[in-house]
Amino acid sequence: MNTVHFDFRMIRTTEDFYQQFRDKFSLFPEFGHNTDALWDMLTGAIELPVTLVFEHITARQRRLFSAVIATCRDAEEEWPGDIQLILTPLTMRAD
Repeated sequence: MNTVHFDFRMIRTTEDFYQQFRDKFSLFPEFGHNTDALWDMLTGAIELPVTLVFEHITARQRRLFSAVIATCRDAEEEWPGDIQLILTPLTMRAD
């Protein structure tokens, strides 16, 4: 299974996410930066199986990226075993 990591410390906007998604999957430049295009890529264009890991995601980012997360979850339900989404929270270091 291919695992693709998205570090949300480096992703501030949905545009940032879509740009990284396009780059990580070597998609064509015309890839639409919206949830419809994301769905199309997840369910028909990228190599499966795949695990998407959203690392260091904050509660605020979960709200901001709720449509992206919902689209990934829907794809996960549609393609069980082929698409997996893992969210790992941003943790504060204790020094």
